[in-house]
Amino acid sequence: MHPFASDSLGPVEVRSPLLTTKLYIPAVRPNTVSRPRLLERLGGALAVRLTLVSAPAGAGKSTLLSEWLRRAGCLSAWVSLDAADNDPARFFAYVMTAVDDVVPGSAEPERALLGLPDCPPLESLLTAWLNRLCALDRPLLLVLDDYHVIEAGAVHAAVGFLLDNLPPQLHLVIATRTDPPLPLAKLRARGHLLEVRGDDLRFTRSEAAVFLQQTMGLALAAEEVAALEARTEGWIAGLQMAALSMQGRDDVAAFVRAFSGSHRHIFDYLVEEVLDQQPEDVQEFLLQTCILERFTAPLCEAVTGRPGALAMLEVLERRNLFVVALDHERRWYRYHPLFADLLRSRLRQRHPELEPTLSLRAADWCERNGLIGEAMRYAVGAQDIERAARLAESQVDSAYIAGHCSLLWAEASRLPLDLTARCPRLRVHAALRCLYSQGDVGEAEALLSSAEAAAEAQAPGPEARDLLGMVAAVRACIADLQGDEAGVQRLAEQARANLAERNPLRGVVAFTLGDMAFQVGDLERAECEWRELRRLGRALGASGMVASAARALMAVEETRGRLRAALALGHEALTIAQAHPELQREVANANIYLSHILYEQDDLQGAERALRDAMRHAEAGGSFDAAVAIHTMLARVRLAQGDLTGAAEALCEAERGVAGGPVTSDLAAECAAARVRLWLAQSRLPDGAVALLPAAERWADEWQARPGGRLVWAEELEQIAVLRVRLAQGRWQEAAGSLSSLAAQAGAGGRTGRLIEILALQALAWRAQGEPERGYAALAKALTLAEPEGYVRVFVDEGSAMARLLKEMLIKARGRQSGRHLRYVHRLLAASGARAACAGALAGPPGGEALVEPLSERELEVLRLAAEGLSNREIAARLIVTVGTVKTHLHNVYGKLGVEGRMQAVARARALNLL
Repeated sequence: MHPFASDSLGPVEVRSPLLTTKLYIPAVRPNTVSRPRLLERLGGALAVRLTLVSAPAGAGKSTLLSEWLRRAGCLSAWVSLDAADNDPARFFAYVMTAVDDVVPGSAEPERALLGLPDCPPLESLLTAWLNRLCALDRPLLLVLDDYHVIEAGAVHAAVGFLLDNLPPQLHLVIATRTDPPLPLAKLRARGHLLEVRGDDLRFTRSEAAVFLQQTMGLALAAEEVAALEARTEGWIAGLQMAALSMQGRDDVAAFVRAFSGSHRHIFDYLVEEVLDQQPEDVQEFLLQTCILERFTAPLCEAVTGRPGALAMLEVLERRNLFVVALDHERRWYRYHPLFADLLRSRLRQRHPELEPTLSLRAADWCERNGLIGEAMRYAVGAQDIERAARLAESQVDSAYIAGHCSLLWAEASRLPLDLTARCPRLRVHAALRCLYSQGDVGEAEALLSSAEAAAEAQAPGPEARDLLGMVAAVRACIADLQGDEAGVQRLAEQARANLAERNPLRGVVAFTLGDMAFQVGDLERAECEWRELRRLGRALGASGMVASAARALMAVEETRGRLRAALALGHEALTIAQAHPELQREVANANIYLSHILYEQDDLQGAERALRDAMRHAEAGGSFDAAVAIHTMLARVRLAQGDLTGAAEALCEAERGVAGGPVTSDLAAECAAARVRLWLAQSRLPDGAVALLPAAERWADEWQARPGGRLVWAEELEQIAVLRVRLAQGRWQEAAGSLSSLAAQAGAGGRTGRLIEILALQALAWRAQGEPERGYAALAKALTLAEPEGYVRVFVDEGSAMARLLKEMLIKARGRQSGRHLRYVHRLLAASGARAACAGALAGPPGGEALVEPLSERELEVLRLAAEGLSNREIAARLIVTVGTVKTHLHNVYGKLGVEGRMQAVARARALNLL
């Protein structure tokens, strides 16, 4: 007997008239938010047997399907199911009637037989009905809405039979809050299933804005829309109830800030539509686990005191009970925030005494499993403050190694001050966080003084020495920020003498010493300290240290002019940091340094992309100085793109950061140098020359070297900026002399990247004061250093004066069989947009663009044969020359045309009417 050959097909109420309103496709409101991405996806329903739209209550399932059916342009039947439809005869009476309404006569006589005392087996009726539908000549979509109300196994089995035997033109669509017990895995494996899930149905930020502002008629600011979208996670019913509650309110902003799942409309909806529909054991599980920010099966079992959590989590997910998987393996979950709010409110109403007990159980489990930040949070929730403080102090070093220190301090900040005063190690790490995240030297020093007093009050021994070493390590960071080289050295020595061998703040000492060495121009020592940082990180298993070391070493290679090595280190730092969600700050820093290299290689889009990523991660990772570096570099990118307004806006943001907190001297110098570049660019505009060049002149006149002159990196950069102003003033001889001194200094220090820039400016200075040969010599040296590493912007950013100088060098090389740097110079001119403007004594072919260096007759002959598709060997045979000679001619052709290969050369030559 077939599983759905139920004996429940006797006389039933199906003989009574059916409720025809259950067969109406719901109307679409005129101002419904259109969802083209989902409508396009549903278009694939005609290629599968079953389309499953499975999502929680209020996700917009019915609205989406009704809009889609009205646009689909094919036959469609709709059944809105309710609990009474668990009777198979009643269920299929509605289904057959819905289909018969659009395909008249298709359901007779089967529909008439349903419910009769001598009714044939349901399988026989369905078989006859399906056979008749095989004659359909158009696609038919059959929608079963609210299928989650169906619990009868006989109905599920019958629908399974239906799916196994659907005629080619009939396609089933099921909308449900829970996944039905149908052969979904088999359908999925055979490509017969299209799925639309809760994540797909969530409103995007833009859809939420349309819904709130147009559909619901609310005048909301963009940040208010964003806050509601984030709080509801795009849940449509949640947004609708928030909108209804806001209508007529004057305090919209306050409402948005306070909006939660305990709000009356949300509370009532979730209780009535979701919570009260669940069995008692499911409700109890939800209430006991709602105190958890995230949960896994073993944690749930520890909190509830009952086994079977894994099976229960599978039930919750299958029923779409607002549970969100946090990993692909489905080990960790969380509740939707509004649903969690509701559950906690319900828990406090029903069992006010239970929450502390549940929190303590969660704290026990998290502590045993090394989740110290979460253990502290639950201990605080249980009012076990002493335990939270003990956890913070004992685990702060390991949390730092794992990159979780910010999470730990976020929890520790909720502890009473008198307790944190008894946690001196925690206070040292809090001071470090103040420096890195906020640049607050005063607060950091106060925390360090408190920790130092605690160390001095302890009995002499390793623990007290270690704590004093930690204090010295962070004070070395403060000295580094203040440019105090002697202070850094003294404090770092103290720290290294006192710190325990495996104290992670040894890494802070190595980084600080390296940074100070870098600032004073000692690249060898900087590299040595940062390699030590990498060694320490690997020994401790501290990925953040390893990523930080790679990013720092990248700066060394960039300064040495080794862009390719710097790029490799940048990708290494990024790969390490991206593998650890807690290393947001290192992801930001790696992207900032990568943007420098991408910019220099003229990948402006790539540089901007890296800066956008950096900003996103810097905001998440709490890095105060990263914003200065990002906006300074973004100003350079905008300037290169010709967007002077955008450059000015970005630079103003950077300057606000410099003024608002202590930043390292090199970061402040980069910001100042970018401002000079912008002033000079603006002064070239017709309306800017009067106001802006004097501003640059005042800055240059007022600039003074720092006392002691030891901060080489920053001062060199600022001196170059001063000399840019002198060149703009026409003080070429003064600039040329100073640039010569800087070139000698940079060369001796191994700062080849800086030397290339100095030589380029020196070439312009010599040429401007009437000594072109000296200018060509300086430029040739710069090109020799720059070409192997792919430098572009260092030349292009000097504008038309550099383009003219490069063209002169090409003219000077006329007549030579092959010119040094020929292809490279053509590439630089192309990047500057100047190649098309090349003219003068070297005329090109009539009607075509002028070439700086014309092709010889032999080169043209070789190019024509190459265009015919001949190989190098065939060309050599035709011209009676060696293959090597052909290769030489082609190499010269590529250089003169500014291309990279044969196909590009042919295309370029045709564009110039050479072929």
